Amino acid sequence: MTIYLVRHGETIFNARRILQFPDTPLSERGVEQAERVARRLADAGIVHILSSDHLRALTTAQAIRKAIIDSLDERISSSAARGSQADASVRLRRVPLEVDRILRERDFGAYRGVAYDDLEEDVFAPDHLPPDGESAAAFEARIAVAWERVLAEARSVEADGNDEGDESAPALAVVSHGLVCDVLLRNHLHLPPEIDPAEVKWLNTCVTEIERDIEGRWQVTRLACTAHLEGMDSLPPSSLGHV
Repeated sequence: MTIYLVRHGETIFNARRILQFPDTPLSERGVEQAERVARRLADAGIVHILSSDHLRALTTAQAIRKAIIDSLDERISSSAARGSQADASVRLRRVPLEVDRILRERDFGAYRGVAYDDLEEDVFAPDHLPPDGESAAAFEARIAVAWERVLAEARSVEADGNDEGDESAPALAVVSHGLVCDVLLRNHLHLPPEIDPAEVKWLNTCVTEIERDIEGRWQVTRLACTAHLEGMDSLPPSSLGHV
């Protein structure tokens, strides 16, 4: 069982280093990033997608779903042309996309729309509460619940795959945000000891693969990978570029 954790595509606010609103759309470059990560994941065995309800994440998730369905349609057509039946995964071609606000980015309240360079305080400090926003502690508590939601969906996907008798293990995609990925990594996932979570750069549409090890722990097997963006200009890594 694999969980693919995906950060959303780039927005104009990412490029301009501005704290974002929920309805911030993808930029032109962000759309291309979403299409690239969608092609990367089209044949990864994903049968269910969970997404934040923020527009930038949902648009990315929709691109992934479309690529999966297009790939399945192509396999159906190819099988029909050969006079054979499509494989078992075709039964899952609907690929449900569930939207859950618990996967939202941290709420920075009154700071939304403000450029990082114009902030007078360190809004990422553990003890800082943004006006009308969400504290770091409240955010981490929410993401703990979100992780349980993801695990429940993973168990459901796995059980459905076993019931169908599919030989290949089905996978789950989770499309969310940089700070969400960061908290999941630091608080809920297992990493090799030589990797420092604080050094990870959550670039737009990076893919993290998570699998359960023999001890039942959820282990990161590929971290914040952007191989699908090769040859494409990307934003420079920034410790303030997560949101």
